[in-house]
Amino acid sequence: MRGSVGGGREEVDLEAEPCVVRLLPALRCTAEGRQVALPPLAARLLARVCLEHPVAVERARLIGEQRPGSGGDPRSRLRKTAWRINQAAGHPVLTGTRSELALSECVRIDYQFAKDWCLLMIKNDFPKEMVERTPLWLGDALGCRLLEGWDEEWLTPYQREWDVLRLQCLQGLALAALDADRPTAAVLYAERLVREDPFDEGGWHALVSALVASGRRAAATRRFDELVEILDAELGITPDPEIRRLVDACRA
Repeated sequence: MRGSVGGGREEVDLEAEPCVVRLLPALRCTAEGRQVALPPLAARLLARVCLEHPVAVERARLIGEQRPGSGGDPRSRLRKTAWRINQAAGHPVLTGTRSELALSECVRIDYQFAKDWCLLMIKNDFPKEMVERTPLWLGDALGCRLLEGWDEEWLTPYQREWDVLRLQCLQGLALAALDADRPTAAVLYAERLVREDPFDEGGWHALVSALVASGRRAAATRRFDELVEILDAELGITPDPEIRRLVDACRA
């Protein structure tokens, strides 16, 4: 997995990094190519610190977020958990002071690279040269929720932020690929978008447009009929007239 952020100014091959933490869709930590097994408490602490990176997290805040009933002195438990993470990884994954914990500079996070790339594309209105350099791993990441299946109150704002960002990015990539006459890529992005948000008519418009542009008119018609059923069954409405006009032209 290779990530490039900052308009090509920084490129990192995550597979070659000494320590990588993946949060999309589930937590997985690797060190020197070796998967690091972490118990639930350690995985939770590592994810919490990763999501705040590059800002350090106050130990008092981490202690306050510990689940009740864990037993023992919470400060001691936090120190032991951080130590166990570093021991298991064979790297100083977590560093800190008496009052804070932070992620070591040697650690790379897939979510951080995906988020930075998305923000950069959105800020620059999906420039053609950047869209063409979009790494394959990012397309896969945009179809993933952040730490899917985790039920943590502190995690919810991060998950919501990522969902909004990735769906916005998927739609922008689909439209940019269409503009660049790359309908096959547009179909892939739009398919991910409507799978994640079946009520987003902008995503359906991009998907039908991409299918038509790629010569797959029968598929465009089938997907439109699927949209009609979804909107009628769930919302009692009909699709946007613009999408219908596209399909009517296919059927003519």
